[in-house]
Amino acid sequence: MFCQVDADIFNNFIDDSLLVDLSICGRLFTWYRGDGISMSRLDRFLLSGNCCDLWPNRTQVAHQRGFSDHVTILVIMEEVKWGPRPLMMLKCWAVFPGYAHFVCEKL
Repeated sequence: MFCQVDADIFNNFIDDSLLVDLSICGRLFTWYRGDGISMSRLDRFLLSGNCCDLWPNRTQVAHQRGFSDHVTILVIMEEVKWGPRPLMMLKCWAVFPGYAHFVCEKL
């Protein structure tokens, strides 16, 4: 049974601890009662500010519900996409006969 006072205490704990409650993608709720009416977001990841700074591109994803009344959730922390990687080559290729001509043809 939902108790607003308990929910407020929990939310105050999150705020006082300077934790970040990640937004969720995929589904709004992580727990479903068998009656199909009662739902709640019980399961969640709470991250520190340092963790959020370290991985700014983070996402919390809720998957399909299986046999359990809880939904599997994942935190995906992607690395920053910096664009294409710079060209890397061995210096010995530059002295290979025909290398410069081959590269110019391919551009």
